Amino acid sequence: MTTELGDWIQQQLPEDRLHLLRHQPSYFAKGGQVQRLVAWLTDFGFLEQKLEAVGINPLIDDYDLALPLVSETEQQTLSLIQGALRLSAHILDQDKTQLAGQMLGRLLSFSQPEIVALLEQVKQAQKKTLVASPLPHPHSSRWSTDSHPHRA
Repeated sequence: MTTELGDWIQQQLPEDRLHLLRHQPSYFAKGGQVQRLVAWLTDFGFLEQKLEAVGINPLIDDYDLALPLVSETEQQTLSLIQGALRLSAHILDQDKTQLAGQMLGRLLSFSQPEIVALLEQVKQAQKKTLVASPLPHPHSSRWSTDSHPHRA
């Protein structure tokens, strides 16, 4: 995972994690915990977990819970993230691993602090992914010129 929130969600028992991802944003909205809801909706770890567990449409719908409850500035920020998710939905339905690239590509030109922070989380997630699955070392036998059929 990429964030403390994402790590915490991942550590929950599977049935608790699923319930949490499906219902916690609604609980936050109904309970007046607007800033916690905004914090979750701008956290890449939450976005990854929710997308993986329940899909893109419920994730997009979570933003509708927050929009009427937040300031105009926060509405703009959340609408941009929701819009990026909506525009990426057809891609993310097919390949959830594209979330990081889609968020970077669609939000990179915006300067709202929450979006900048979200994109920093995305970049950190990409670095962790590269470290976790490194490319083959060029000196390994897979890359040996002796075993390559097209080398003399």
